[in-house]
Amino acid sequence: MSYYYNFKIVLGSKKWTEFLNWAYSHGYEDAIKHKSNSVLTKSEKVCLLCGCGNENTAETFIQFCQKHFPGSKVIIVDFGHEQIEAIKNLVKTRYSDSEIEIIETDALKLEDFVKPESVDWIETDGFWEYFDDRSLLELLKIWYKILKKGGFATTRDFMENGTVDRITDFLRILGAKLWPGVNLFTHSLKNVNGMIREAGFDYVVYPTRVVNYKGFTLFK
Repeated sequence: MSYYYNFKIVLGSKKWTEFLNWAYSHGYEDAIKHKSNSVLTKSEKVCLLCGCGNENTAETFIQFCQKHFPGSKVIIVDFGHEQIEAIKNLVKTRYSDSEIEIIETDALKLEDFVKPESVDWIETDGFWEYFDDRSLLELLKIWYKILKKGGFATTRDFMENGTVDRITDFLRILGAKLWPGVNLFTHSLKNVNGMIREAGFDYVVYPTRVVNYKGFTLFK
């Protein structure tokens, strides 16, 4: 079975929705503290979900955007065909009156679909672990290019920071291969901090409710 079906039991749960709303709110509050233009100004916003495990994540994001950025345009991007088809069906049945664009593509090709300096907020979760160090730096640079000045990006991911983390990462990566059937990469917090700075961002890092799962809010 595919990743979409194997991981649906997690991404479709009430606990996952609660976690996402907590994480979105944390990033939104970080942007307010940082005085990001994309939060403080009243212009219509463009919000991008970069990687989406299933339609439940998409709907949680759409609803948060509609509440905090009324009238915003939402862009949802994913490489998985099954996810994209499920999201298209969701939008058609529940959000046909909203401005929502759905794109099936590799995130490293975002610039083919999204104009430079056109996005206010980029959000994703557990996404960086699908990229090796070189590709992750490339992704961060793409995010920087497509964000407006004063825009921000939010995400959470596992960060290796010691011997115990290396052991748990090994088990996590092995489990991902055996169950959802995906290949993951490990990243150290030190290396990721360096990549974020090299891409041009200011940022904050914070703990989440999951051990070793760090939250990041990046500011352009």
